[in-house]
Amino acid sequence: CGLSSNLVKKLAKKDNRPWFMFTLSTKKASLQLNMFADATAKWAVNLAENTAVVILGNIIVGQEGPRINVKECRPLEAYVMGHIKRVTWLLHPAHPELNDFLRKLRTTLDKQVGSTLTSLGFLFEDRITAFSDVSGALGWKLTPAKFQELRQHPAVAGVQLETKHLEIADDRKWSKKF
Repeated sequence: CGLSSNLVKKLAKKDNRPWFMFTLSTKKASLQLNMFADATAKWAVNLAENTAVVILGNIIVGQEGPRINVKECRPLEAYVMGHIKRVTWLLHPAHPELNDFLRKLRTTLDKQVGSTLTSLGFLFEDRITAFSDVSGALGWKLTPAKFQELRQHPAVAGVQLETKHLEIADDRKWSKKF
C-alpha cells in the first residue's frame, strides 16, 4: 500500500485498450508499476494522483529483474476496514470509566451491524490477561472514525486487530495444466 502518483495513461499496441503506468510511494521506497488493460478496466476508478491505495498483484521475475503485475487497486481505507476479522480490546478492569467504554462499545455494536467480531481482555497485575469473545451476533461494521473514538477511551489499555488472509481474485482466462 502507498500513495499513487505520476499517472501516465497509455494505449495497448495490440488492441488500443487503456492501461496505466504509475508510481507507488511507501515509507521505504517508490515503485514504478504497470496496471495493464484488464486490471485498468476494473480498477482504474480507484487510481488517482496522491491517493492512498492497496495494490494486489503477482511478482514476475524476468531477465530485467522482478516486477509487479498489478491485478487489483483498491482504496486503502475501505480495503483495510473490510479485511479486519476481529478487534480485541485490552481494558483496565479497575478504571473508573470502564462502564462508560462498555456502554459505548455496546451502542456501536448495536448500531453498526456487520461481520467484524469482538473480544475483550482485562489487564491484571503482572501483565496477566483474561480474554473473552463477545457473541458473534454482535458483529459490527468497523469504521475508522468510530474505531478511533473507542480506541482513545481512557479505559482502553490497547487493541489488537486480526485481519483476513490476502487473496487475489483468479481471473484466469485459461485452465491450469496440472
